[in-house]
Amino acid sequence: MAKKATKSTAPRPEYTCKDCAHSENWHNIGADGQPIFCDCKFQKWCKFLKHDYCEHFTKR
Repeated sequence: MAKKATKSTAPRPEYTCKDCAHSENWHNIGADGQPIFCDCKFQKWCKFLKHDYCEHFTKR
């Protein structure tokens, strides 16, 4: 019988891309009505707003 997968309890980051001054053009509205992606001038592709920040992070 298969074991039930357990949720990891990884600590949440203090800041995310949502808190960065470089995140712009928030788009793709999720099921909860909130935007889930943003553009960053340092990244080639759009990023998730809830992901960890990168080395170019500047607080809003």
